[in-house]
Amino acid sequence: MRKYAEKVQDTDVKTLGSNVLAIIKDVNFWRDLDILCELLEPIDEQLKMSESSKGHLGQVLQRWIEMLKHLKCKEVDIPELTEFVKADGIFAKRFKRQVVPIHILAYYLRPDNVNVPMTAEHEIICFKFLEKFLPNTQDLHTAWAEFQQFRGQIEPFIKSRPCWIFGDKPHLFWVNMKDHAPVLGKIAIRIFETSTNSVASEHSFSIQNHLHCKLRASLLSNTVNKLTYTYINGRLLRKIELLKTDKKEESLKSLTDEEEVELENILLVNDGVEGDLIVVDENVDGLIELDEEVDENSAIQAAGMGDDGEV
Repeated sequence: MRKYAEKVQDTDVKTLGSNVLAIIKDVNFWRDLDILCELLEPIDEQLKMSESSKGHLGQVLQRWIEMLKHLKCKEVDIPELTEFVKADGIFAKRFKRQVVPIHILAYYLRPDNVNVPMTAEHEIICFKFLEKFLPNTQDLHTAWAEFQQFRGQIEPFIKSRPCWIFGDKPHLFWVNMKDHAPVLGKIAIRIFETSTNSVASEHSFSIQNHLHCKLRASLLSNTVNKLTYTYINGRLLRKIELLKTDKKEESLKSLTDEEEVELENILLVNDGVEGDLIVVDENVDGLIELDEEVDENSAIQAAGMGDDGEV
């Protein structure tokens, strides 16, 4: 575009218009455009990373921290950003909506962040999260002790252990340590097995578009929610029943509740709906409610943790 602007002649005024010609020949316009590109490109990269199938919950807080650092660096070139990034600004409000306790705990459970200082606020958030999903006092105390041992790199997390070779692979790290930190390890493995991309929500929107077509334009939102719930979970239940009735899969008939949940997760992955965040709304007879925001409970359900503390 810039090369084209350099070759534009005044005779092209009729084609482009005098205002357009003046703009593309203005040096300040291209300078401002470069500044805008420098501002948006790193943010765009972070957004692309959030769509990656290789992402995990421990990267969510890191991306927001990186974006905030980048925006603060650009305050000199773009003074308007000062208002945007201040403590009670738009960025902070969005951050509070998007980053929930499970993201903060996952960030500090990453082995490559073991030396990152933890603020008092984040420490309370992590403890409250464990307290909520580990109602057994003994398990809570054990999990918190294991967390402090991990952060301090003391037994059983001493630096000489082979688990630290997986410093950039938190899931493998906690799989390696699940027998040495049984309570926290189980939670950490669930957290880092959780997908954080938007595939699930896009899948739900596709189903909604299929159901809420021109012929059904008058459907109420609650009705669409129920139909979406039926569509997603109905297919899944049919697959489970087919497996159970298959003569080659007789052992499936004796599955425990926990094993059925694991089978359900596997089928969701194979069906292309890995990580679907299904928010249960008691006001619609236990059927899902698809909200615009994904709150803390949604992310926790995606990690496979129920209100009874089972992981």
